[in-house]
Amino acid sequence: MKTRIVAIFLASVIILGLSALSGCADTSYAMSVNNEQIRAGEYIHAQLEAAQKAASMFREENPDIDVFDPAFDYFNQQIEGKSFTDWVNTEAINICQDRAAYALLFDELGLELTLEDEREARISTDNFWESSEGLAEVGLSQRSWGDFFESAGVSKASFTAVLLYEKKAEMVFDAYYTPDGVEGVSVETLQAEFARQYARFRMLELPSSQIEGEEGLKELEELAQSYVDRLNAGESFVTVYNDNMDYINSLSAEYNENDEYAVNDENIENNENETDQDGNSEKDEDEENENSSDEDGDDENDEVNEGEYYADEDGNTEDDENRETDENNDEDENNDEEDENNQDENAEYEFGQDDNDYDMVENYDEPYYLDEETHAFLFNMQIGVAALYKGEDFYFVFQRLDINEREDWFESVSDMLLRELKGDEMDAFIRERGRSLDVILNQDAIKRYNPAKIAQKGLLQESSPI
Repeated sequence: MKTRIVAIFLASVIILGLSALSGCADTSYAMSVNNEQIRAGEYIHAQLEAAQKAASMFREENPDIDVFDPAFDYFNQQIEGKSFTDWVNTEAINICQDRAAYALLFDELGLELTLEDEREARISTDNFWESSEGLAEVGLSQRSWGDFFESAGVSKASFTAVLLYEKKAEMVFDAYYTPDGVEGVSVETLQAEFARQYARFRMLELPSSQIEGEEGLKELEELAQSYVDRLNAGESFVTVYNDNMDYINSLSAEYNENDEYAVNDENIENNENETDQDGNSEKDEDEENENSSDEDGDDENDEVNEGEYYADEDGNTEDDENRETDENNDEDENNDEEDENNQDENAEYEFGQDDNDYDMVENYDEPYYLDEETHAFLFNMQIGVAALYKGEDFYFVFQRLDINEREDWFESVSDMLLRELKGDEMDAFIRERGRSLDVILNQDAIKRYNPAKIAQKGLLQESSPI
């Protein structure tokens, strides 16, 4: 009997001990990938990234749903047949595997982060942690972004680790696809893509809406066509542009002559000489004000007696103020000299003297300057020629040019073009590589961290600041 009681007691102790251990499960990491633990904070950050991706997908697939309705909740929706929460958690795991795959490939390629890379990541984290910009706009009440992320379970160390993952991903991409990379993309390929996406052009506008009658419009068309002919014959765009500005100014002058309300020198002179009902002009009133004194008959400059000692609340005397004023004046004079020197250096060139000053650019997919029909006309033009286009309110003279002649433009967008060309390919390669890694999930952590805690509704909108 005694032995049975002891056995029952020992069994109870074991059961209670296991229960206690399960209640204190380690949730400081979310998973291990190839025996490398992924911090819980990194996983939680991945949940936010996944939730933002899911929200974007939902908006694209459901454009008629008002996601700004206070009653709307992303986490009540379905994404690809899964609940929003399940989809986000699955994608967050995938993101963590992607990061691990990038880190492994980074090492295989023999790449290394510099001390400056690590320093920049820490500084970026520190600055972001103290920033509050955009918090109120997305409905968050924390003092700073650091407070928000820490309340959601993301430490500064985890946030910095994510930034370094992103830096490694950028370096891996460059090692693969820059011209000298593992699968390098040639400069010629990038230039071809540049020319496909963008049009370089110059434009003259002739206001047809200000012209009356068919005869007037015919003359305007002939003028515009003469510009086209001159440009196609090789005449400088600057010259043609200036001639067109003279024409437009003549139209404005003609319009003002026919407008009784137009501002001209005669009206300005009449206004300056207007008098009030008592026969006093504004000029007389100004002179009277200049000669006026205070109520006691003293000039304002007589308030301080010469030679008398005055100090302000901080103990600074008028001599101190004068000395500071002199120092400021000296500094201003030095700044003026620097400005004059800069002006002398730039005096030889004035904007508008070179044809390239009038270069404009339009994107094939996203019209900026032009309406849809005019945009289509421009992109159908032959490169190297000028042509006339009749718009609703203007006649346009377009001159389309080889955009790859603008090397400065190409250099500014070549990195973006490369990522547009090869980004999806790299994403697919990394995701496949990540799925091949040995991954062990910490189910206690996965179950514990609810994506709704970090993925606040304001952070899921298209205008989210992060």
